[in-house]
Amino acid sequence: MIEAPSADEVENKISSLLTGEISRDEADRWAAQWVAAASCPNMHPAICKALGRVHGCDLTHGPGLDYLHSNDQIAEWLQDFRENISG
Repeated sequence: MIEAPSADEVENKISSLLTGEISRDEADRWAAQWVAAASCPNMHPAICKALGRVHGCDLTHGPGLDYLHSNDQIAEWLQDFRENISG
């Protein structure tokens, strides 16, 4: 089983996605390693939820169409993560 990412790693990855430092494809592949490993039972629920959201962030409505999740939604994911990781 692979070790879960830290809260800081998750926050930094989502922030980097929002600023364009990493692509949606990079963020998706990063999150996929934990989602595919099905190791969420061993993670803080906020980390598991964030990974599930980031995995698939590169999906579109179809070839050449908009992403399913807007940057505003991703910003909401980040806010939700920040609120729930400490609680």
